[in-house]
Amino acid sequence: RVGTQWSYEIEAKAAAMPSAHAFQEAPAKAPAGTPFLFALDVRFKLLFLVALVVCALHARSAVALGACLATSLALAVAARVDGRRLLKAAGPLVTVVVFTVVMQVLYFQQGTVLFAVAGLSVTSEALIAAARLVAGLACMLTASVAFMRCTSVDDLVAALDWSLGPLRAIGVQTGGFMLSLSLALRFVPVLVGDFGRLKAAHAARGVEFEGGLRARLRAYAHLFAPLARSSLRRSDTLAEAVVSRCFTASSRLARPRACAFGAREAACVLAAFMLVVVTFAL
Repeated sequence: RVGTQWSYEIEAKAAAMPSAHAFQEAPAKAPAGTPFLFALDVRFKLLFLVALVVCALHARSAVALGACLATSLALAVAARVDGRRLLKAAGPLVTVVVFTVVMQVLYFQQGTVLFAVAGLSVTSEALIAAARLVAGLACMLTASVAFMRCTSVDDLVAALDWSLGPLRAIGVQTGGFMLSLSLALRFVPVLVGDFGRLKAAHAARGVEFEGGLRARLRAYAHLFAPLARSSLRRSDTLAEAVVSRCFTASSRLARPRACAFGAREAACVLAAFMLVVVTFAL
């Protein structure tokens, strides 16, 4: 009875694992009325995102940077990204961006001096470079949020596995890397949910998560042990599920659908080409 129950638990946990046979069948046509980005092949979305990020990092002129910003905003609108979702995604990056901008402004000493702060000159070129940095980061963040808004985890994993095809052609085994990446993408929300449930349970028992920094750190310290215990238990179960499926480093986690090149994909390629031309020509 114990062995049977254990095998049932392993099979139930293994259901959470991505299927190795996903995306092997021919793709069905998108239903009528499906938004443009949602119906677009994920590989073309990924290629367009890479092109946009490269252009945002390379853009030097105001026209090129404006084109990247306009493209990212258009993607956000097409993907129906809520402004609150975008601000929430940008929240953790505010401190890093502010620190980077301050260092950029204070230590970039070339150009026309506008004023001085503690013996360090602030130049117009430094402010322009800082503004270019912030605009580029905003462009990449907006495009990434729009990409994840209209792309499922299964499609993303399949597209990334497809992009590693050249490495497999020269004998590099990518199965272990793709498995780790897939699990990371899938179980970060699970860990966030576990953290929220543990916090609510401790709050119901009278633990205060408000107050000064020391009091909050002491309160949150009570959550780390049960969170680590549940994470290790889940990791052990997933390892048993992987072994039971005979997964090896040479196994393919997912195979993408047959590439369907249509009007949407042609428009995507054309838009990416025009963006690259505008960025590198100006």
